[in-house]
Amino acid sequence: MLVLFQRETCPDCKPVRELLTRLQVSYININVPKPREERHELIRTTGSKFIPALVDGATVIPGRLRENADIIAYLKERFGDPDELAARTAGDSDEVAARTAGDSDEVAAKTAGDPDEVAAKTAGDPDEVAATTAGDSDEVAATTADGQPESVALPGEAAAEPVA
Repeated sequence: MLVLFQRETCPDCKPVRELLTRLQVSYININVPKPREERHELIRTTGSKFIPALVDGATVIPGRLRENADIIAYLKERFGDPDELAARTAGDSDEVAARTAGDSDEVAAKTAGDPDEVAAKTAGDPDEVAATTAGDSDEVAATTADGQPESVALPGEAAAEPVA
C-alpha cells in the first residue's frame, strides 16, 4: 500500500494527490505538521523533513524542498501515465457512438408498443391494493384505493387486525 506524507495546503503535494486520484490508486494519506521539526514520523520513515514524500513497500522517495518530480515520475512509471492510457482506451468516439446507438427509430418502434395496450397492462384494477412488506415478513400491510389501511395475510395465514 502506498503511503503519502503531505499537507493539504502544500502546493507541491496537490499534483501528487491529483495524479493518484486520476490513476485510481489507493493510498494512505498522512498529514504532517507544518513545523518541519515536528515531522518525526516523516523523518524516521524517509530520512527527510520535506514533503511530499512517498513510501511504496521498500521503495522510499523522500521529499525535497519545492520538488515533486521524482514522485510524479515514479507513479507514472509504476502505474502508467493516465493521459496516455485515456488516449489509448478512448478510441474514435464517433465510431463508438455509431456502433452503440443503433437506429433510434428502430429502437423506439421496438419499445413503444401500442399506448392503449401498455396502459391497460400497467393500470390494473383501481380497486386492487398496493401492498408493501411491513415488519413481520408473514404479514403484508396494504392500503385500499381510498387510502384506508388494510391488513392482508399471505396465503395460508390468518389476517391481522387493521392498524388504527
